[in-house]
Amino acid sequence: ILLYLPWTLYIKSKRQAVNNPVFKEPLHYVLDENGITISQGDSSTCQKWEDCLKAVSTGRSIIVYTAKNNATIFPKSQMQDKTTDVIEMISTHMPPTKVKIRS
Repeated sequence: ILLYLPWTLYIKSKRQAVNNPVFKEPLHYVLDENGITISQGDSSTCQKWEDCLKAVSTGRSIIVYTAKNNATIFPKSQMQDKTTDVIEMISTHMPPTKVKIRS
């Protein structure tokens, strides 16, 4: 039973990633004065800074929570030399009480 749930979750998520066309195109993120713009193909959406709940960091990523159960995750390995710029942009546009990011 202990292995059943993680295994089935893994299988279902892998199947979803393979079959869902949304996962086949990359997401592009732009952080600017207005907020975080996320685009994929022809569609795009903007999350305003004032609507972001909090920003935190882990050893491998920077996470901006946009709702209690929704977040934008920026893997540090994919940001390369832009990590400092992303942290600066988040820290500039969000209140200090909402930002818990370690450099």
